[in-house]
Amino acid sequence: MATATQEKKHKLISDKVVKKIFSSGSEASQEYLLKIVSLATGIPYEKLKKGFRLIHPNAGVNANTVDSELDIAFESDEYFVSFEINQGKSDTLDVKNGSYTIILYLRQLKSSKEYKNLKPVYQVNLDDFDYFGKDRFLYFSELKERESNDPRHLDLYVIDINLDYLRNLGYNNIRNANELEKLLYLFVCSDEEQLDELYEGDKMMGSIREEANQLVSDLDLMLYYDKEDLQRQIGEERYEDGKKEVAKKMLKKGYDISDISEMTNLSIEDIEALKDETTED
Repeated sequence: MATATQEKKHKLISDKVVKKIFSSGSEASQEYLLKIVSLATGIPYEKLKKGFRLIHPNAGVNANTVDSELDIAFESDEYFVSFEINQGKSDTLDVKNGSYTIILYLRQLKSSKEYKNLKPVYQVNLDDFDYFGKDRFLYFSELKERESNDPRHLDLYVIDINLDYLRNLGYNNIRNANELEKLLYLFVCSDEEQLDELYEGDKMMGSIREEANQLVSDLDLMLYYDKEDLQRQIGEERYEDGKKEVAKKMLKKGYDISDISEMTNLSIEDIEALKDETTED
């Protein structure tokens, strides 16, 4: 049975850590991301890899575009791909899913000559729930004519991956699952022995797990603690001092001030002051 700490780490891996893994820039990180996208979309791995480059997460084409901050986005010589990690379904999720693909499509249009050279846009959603409630692992959405089911010549695609399917599948079945299901089982399993067995001899997954465990180690204290219980045990003053020490460590590791503020509940002003202190040390 997983311990409370293991369950907390598992939850962290499926949100904060996965975004950092996919954008860490390591060789294993790039391979892992491209393999998942290739298996989910059907695009050959080598085509995705050709000219691969992460792009700025703000996909907006103008200052009036809202909700255009992507989790992960990259461009290859032939495709645009955005990658979102969704913890729960909301009323705005469909709108955001559609808008991200359209935004990445439109950002390619700088002149009329480029209408013939638009790259297809894929959005891959890693969902911690069953988006359509059909008990399927993967859903592939595209624009089609209603009666004939013929696709439009508009290369915009949304792929939803249902992590809850893997959770319900369980370890006994995952050993005989397909490659994509095995790659993503990391996000729903907190049993290190099971993961050792599943990924035995897999150098890429060994590196990914090391990156994930290191990030969990760095962020676990900051993101997952019982605030009231901790305050009661050590007192308000020591609790605040502890948050500041955590913030200093994050500054030294190069975390963004906005992320530090979100994780520690310290104000931007307080963190700026700590940054000056850290520079003086």
